[in-house]
Amino acid sequence: MAGNRCECGGARSNEFDAAAAFENLSQRYRELSLVVARYMTEAGLDRPVRVERAAAAAGLIARIVGGTPTTQFPECCLVGHATAAGARVWFCTGVLIHPRLVLTAGHCNVPPRGEHAPAITTVALSLSSKDELDAPAELIRVRRKSTHPGYIESQQVHDITVLVLAHDAVTRPAAIATTPELAAATEVTLVGFGNSDLNSTVGFGLKREVSVGFDALRTTAAQDLSADEDRFGFDSHLEFVAGGGGRDSCNGDSGGPAYIVANGIQKLAGLTSRAVANSVHACGDSGIYTRIDANLDFIQHVATKSGIDFNV
Repeated sequence: MAGNRCECGGARSNEFDAAAAFENLSQRYRELSLVVARYMTEAGLDRPVRVERAAAAAGLIARIVGGTPTTQFPECCLVGHATAAGARVWFCTGVLIHPRLVLTAGHCNVPPRGEHAPAITTVALSLSSKDELDAPAELIRVRRKSTHPGYIESQQVHDITVLVLAHDAVTRPAAIATTPELAAATEVTLVGFGNSDLNSTVGFGLKREVSVGFDALRTTAAQDLSADEDRFGFDSHLEFVAGGGGRDSCNGDSGGPAYIVANGIQKLAGLTSRAVANSVHACGDSGIYTRIDANLDFIQHVATKSGIDFNV
């Protein structure tokens, strides 16, 4: 998918495409049979080498799932709409950065032209599945929503919305990475509640994580990334590119956190925005992530306007 990674209407994420699911399962069986066949043909190799090569091949298959279910990252939350009657529709992911502030994607609040999204009214923290809404999960009403004016104008870059919560969350917020810390990183961990297959047909509502390398990351102001910008369709001053090879974010992960580790501490570096311009599959071919460090002034502005003391 070349567009934003959110099913803003909430419908497609919950649909089950039997044909696509069957094809995905068939593809995995075909790949597994190739691994077994290759293992049998390498009987003449030394056993340690043979085992190592089989494990590497099996690892490639595992990556197609798109991630591993996780009970970690309680600050990674579901973002959605709750009606007066108590019905809930979840359609994006977010991350708590202050007891009163959640970040999500700009397009989760201001959908792309021609698309529709329910109004964001609630978030759910400290849960691993949309089916775990009882305690200790925290459901908190959203009091105020502010989407970056740069996204409203461009419908692409500055893809970030700040949600001001009605009261403090008990869940511990994520720490935010500095620009030097991001520049020094070599790997990023993506977390979200989105779909889990290459065709983006199934899996929404279960929190997963996957660690990937960077495809394009500006590490110095003078760095020339124009070729990467043309190839992936992103702004390297405001975004970075990561993932690919079946390890990626997907629909429903929009606004979800991208973490790095700095000085042994997990820190928030980006938010899931959209697929790269040259993607072939709906998911799995790398994604574009909004840099938090490039949007701190906006976050600070919203916090100050809401009477919230927010310091990185």
